Amino acid sequence: MRPIFRAAAVLALLAASGIAPAAVALEVKLTPDPPAAVVHAGIDPAAHQGVRLLVEAFTEGRVGDPAAIGELRREGKSAEPLTTADDVARLVTDRFLSTLGEAGLPVVDARQLAAWGAKIVDTARPVLTVRGELLAFSLVETKTLDAEVRLGVTIEDGSGKRLWSGSSNGHAGRSARSYKPEEYAPTLSDALDEAIGQLLRAETFVSALRGGG
Repeated sequence: MRPIFRAAAVLALLAASGIAPAAVALEVKLTPDPPAAVVHAGIDPAAHQGVRLLVEAFTEGRVGDPAAIGELRREGKSAEPLTTADDVARLVTDRFLSTLGEAGLPVVDARQLAAWGAKIVDTARPVLTVRGELLAFSLVETKTLDAEVRLGVTIEDGSGKRLWSGSSNGHAGRSARSYKPEEYAPTLSDALDEAIGQLLRAETFVSALRGGG
């Protein structure tokens, strides 16, 4: 089954007061399903077994309120903001790790090491550090649903030398025929998968994950 975000949305209706519209609370959750194989197609796990990939938590690089993830722009109505109480950067980190792991890459979650009070991954193999930044994560609903996810990623070797630095943009869209809130999160999920997949289709990025610069 293709992995998607699960969403539960509750629209708080204001009394007839003429003030700004209420935000739509969009609860973004990831399912435990594995990432779609097409996202990491073409990766050769054997070529990466000589290193360990220490993936740090994605930092929040979006401008403005990190709870804001888009808005509804329906004809004849004022724009309604979409918000979430979830830690989006954490969810993106989880998704990035699971996708690379499903591709057979030797990833290590830096958050787990920190929780254990450990710093060393595997001294027998070179450790490459992968750092990410969430630059965009938004959905706009008009007559269609349009989602954008943008990631910035750097890869460094053990000496701090930068092996790769760049960004990726994932876009996804679908018809908004019925304006169902349950469509919002799957569309964002598709855009995130595309952003990660774009990285894994870049030969320079994949080469850096092997220790090449």
